[in-house]
Amino acid sequence: MAAWAATGRAGLEVLREVLSQRRPPAWSGISSRAALDNLAAAVVRIAAVEPAAFLDVFDDEVLASDSFVLDGLGEIDDPRATRRLLRALRTDDSLIRVHAVMALGRHSRSLAVAALAAALSDREYLVRYHALRGLAAMGDASALPALAAFDRDTEVEGELAAQATAAIRGRTTGADTLRIP
Repeated sequence: MAAWAATGRAGLEVLREVLSQRRPPAWSGISSRAALDNLAAAVVRIAAVEPAAFLDVFDDEVLASDSFVLDGLGEIDDPRATRRLLRALRTDDSLIRVHAVMALGRHSRSLAVAALAAALSDREYLVRYHALRGLAAMGDASALPALAAFDRDTEVEGELAAQATAAIRGRTTGADTLRIP
C-alpha cells in the first residue's frame, strides 16, 4: 500500500483504471473481500499522500459517486473535495450518502459541519448515525441547534446526539478558557 501511494500521479492513473471497471482486480490468492478492503485502504492512503493529484485525476462525473473515491475525498480537507462530497450527499443512493457523510465527518470546514447537521434529517439511519459521529468529532457551535432539534428514532441516536452535543460544548468551552484577556 505504501509503495502504491508513493507512485504519485502514475499510481493514481492505475487506480482510476481499476475503479472505472466497477470491480476489484482479480489478485491471485486473495479473497474478493480482502481485495476490496485493501483497495479501499490504498485509495485513502494515496489520497492523503497526493491530495492535489487525487483531486485532478478523479475530477470525473463517472467516478463522482464511487464509494472508494468518496472515501479518498474524505482524506482531503480542501474546498474542492468538500464540494464534491456535498454533491454526493444529495443523491438518492443511500450507500453513496453514507460514504459522503462519513468522509465529510473528517473535514474541518464550516460547509462540512452544516452538511452534517442537515444530514441529521436524512431518512437513512446510517447517514444520521455517521452525521452524529462526524459532528462529535469535528462539529462546532453552529451544529448545536440542529442537534437540539434532532428527532431521535432510536436510543442509540439519542446517545450519539448527547455525545456530539457534549463534545462540541467541550471544544467551545475549551476554546473559551484558552482566550487571553
